[in-house]
Amino acid sequence: MSEAPTTSTRPRPRHVGLRVLGLWIAMVAAFIGVSAVPSNAVDHHPAAVRQAAKPLIGTWDLTVTVYAPGGAATTTPTFIFHEDHKLTADGPLDETGKPHYQATGYWNEDKNGTFTMYVTHPGAADGAIVGTVRAIHLGRVQGTHFTTHGLAFVYDDAGVNIAGPITIATTATWVSSATS
Repeated sequence: MSEAPTTSTRPRPRHVGLRVLGLWIAMVAAFIGVSAVPSNAVDHHPAAVRQAAKPLIGTWDLTVTVYAPGGAATTTPTFIFHEDHKLTADGPLDETGKPHYQATGYWNEDKNGTFTMYVTHPGAADGAIVGTVRAIHLGRVQGTHFTTHGLAFVYDDAGVNIAGPITIATTATWVSSATS
């Protein structure tokens, strides 16, 4: 008996090359479409973050957390950043209405919202810190707030380091543009 010719049931070869090319074209089109949109046109951040960062010049209320070996403590000074890159600060008020401490220092801000500040203030003779505090902070301004992290050192009257480095962190809220 002669065999009847059989038809092949082999699947057709897929045009993988054309599919890959189509996928690449779609990806490039999507990339070009997204790239053509200005970066500020689509904003997924809340309004408080979207607003332009305040310059440091002015008055800010801070909450400073000091991570001392004996445990964390907080203080709530008001800082004034002056146009000449100096700063002054009053610590929280005591029962007589006077600040627990007064601080001075210097600051410098970069265009991208990052800044550094150096702060020094005397400790209270009967307070948690006896001596002079010297601290350096690195921070970033975002809208009407800023945060910092840094290190503090405590020196005695003879200038000898008696404590530190002590980790510190700050959160702040802009109060006004007043510098006096």
